[in-house]
Amino acid sequence: MNIKDISIITLASVILIYFLVFFVGYQQISFNSDGTALENQYNGKGPENGHYGLHELYATVYAGILLFLASIISTIILYRRFGKSRFTWRPVIGGIFVAGIMGLGEAVEHNFDTLWHEFFHYLVMLGGLVAMFLLYIGTQEYRMQYRQGGKPASTSVILGMIIVLPLVAFAVALNAVEPYDARVELPFIYLTAAPTLFLSGLTMLESYRQKEENKVLMGFLAMLAGTVTGLTVIALLARIGDIGNHAFIFALGQSLQVVYMSATAMLILVFTFTMWALADSNC
Repeated sequence: MNIKDISIITLASVILIYFLVFFVGYQQISFNSDGTALENQYNGKGPENGHYGLHELYATVYAGILLFLASIISTIILYRRFGKSRFTWRPVIGGIFVAGIMGLGEAVEHNFDTLWHEFFHYLVMLGGLVAMFLLYIGTQEYRMQYRQGGKPASTSVILGMIIVLPLVAFAVALNAVEPYDARVELPFIYLTAAPTLFLSGLTMLESYRQKEENKVLMGFLAMLAGTVTGLTVIALLARIGDIGNHAFIFALGQSLQVVYMSATAMLILVFTFTMWALADSNC
């Protein structure tokens, strides 16, 4: 399987998932008379239960669980096979694990009141930045391995970054007085969006520069950077739509968020089993 085949499978999966989500989940969306707010409340709970009670909440939960399980499976398999590698693999495995944490946050945040709801919410939004940083380190270490030499990130450093992630999310959540507190959320969005996009661009550029050394690995890392960044940016877009009371932007963002979570999960699994099958090659 070459990178072209993998790209075709990824694209086909995204299209399939999109139509499934659109026809099954989003037929339930309705708007008020002026088209600015979402209606069709679920269980009479109103907006505080998340996503304004839209039935797509189920799709979000299932897609988040799928992404989390995919990342756990990938982390176990890749660590058992490549965990002793000096370069590249430990930060890549860490980035995949953090992407799964984003899925977990999306799946469970609506089951809690303000503090823990916000904790998992900011775990999602901050997770994209941390995942991208780890994937970028992975591409840099691949350059070290074949060109420049250098000291790779230690396991303790990577674990430290992963441990700091929930601590920062919890610290931010402590400042919120209600779910989706705009006073906290808007500055957080503006603070994290730019560096996430910047790291994504660097990761994809570095992957492209090194594609001749390993087309499969670098191609996967570029695609994974794209899906994780897309997931993060779309989540931020949906929140801006909610805060600004733009129903279309909110609904579109939530729809694409489910698609990107499912696509990221699929890509992680394809990546994991492909690299396992190619373990005897130079990667």
